[in-house]
Amino acid sequence: MKSCHSIFHLMSCWLIVIFIQIPAYSSAQVYFETLPSTKSEGTINIYGRGSLSDKIPLSSIKGSPFWSDDWKPAILLGKNPQEKWNQRIKLNLFTNEIYYKNKDNEEQVVNEGIIQKIIFIDEKDNSRQTAVFLNGIPSSGMGHEKINGFVQILNEGKYQLLKSIKESVIQEDSLFGTLQKYSFRKEISYYLAEPNTVLPVKKLSKISYLLFENQQTDPDHWITRNKIDLRKEADVVKYLTYLNVKN
Repeated sequence: MKSCHSIFHLMSCWLIVIFIQIPAYSSAQVYFETLPSTKSEGTINIYGRGSLSDKIPLSSIKGSPFWSDDWKPAILLGKNPQEKWNQRIKLNLFTNEIYYKNKDNEEQVVNEGIIQKIIFIDEKDNSRQTAVFLNGIPSSGMGHEKINGFVQILNEGKYQLLKSIKESVIQEDSLFGTLQKYSFRKEISYYLAEPNTVLPVKKLSKISYLLFENQQTDPDHWITRNKIDLRKEADVVKYLTYLNVKN
């Protein structure tokens, strides 16, 4: 085999790959042209309107389909480790689309199926996560069907509370039926994620019964001592965090 004696021979004999680490987020906007996207139309489709157009501007519908109306800094993760983008985004829970702005300040929508995970980060501290979403959860065959759309992970650990928010559009009654009005309606579902399974939660107050078969849910009376109300999302997260630390 021919040896590499010069820098030119060295370059021909070896493939040199340079990895550049990009900070999670900085105050200056970072644009990644490789992010597959299409231009946002600012409309949604509602069918069954007779002779009227199926496309309705978002501004004409009461309420909002977005998880937050503000542009939030986030890390977008694809299917492969190298697919990672940092953008300010808005998450549309009606269409399950991710909106962002390109370098010309035009609103874009990321192509469907590209993003597998969204990690929202703090405006001032890019090491702190403020919310995490998964793009759907496949069926485990052990407690739930496939969950479509973005699902929020409310806590880390062995036991996790998952939150699915579905935005739908309803038609409102209008004066004498002369004008069709529409509004967004939020539907929330919860799931308890345990190792190897995900269980639907009909009522948050029943979360502790899903955790233990013997239903001895709080032998240490931690819930009572800490005045935990299992009907409240924040308190359920506290309880699961406590169990994860304890176990």
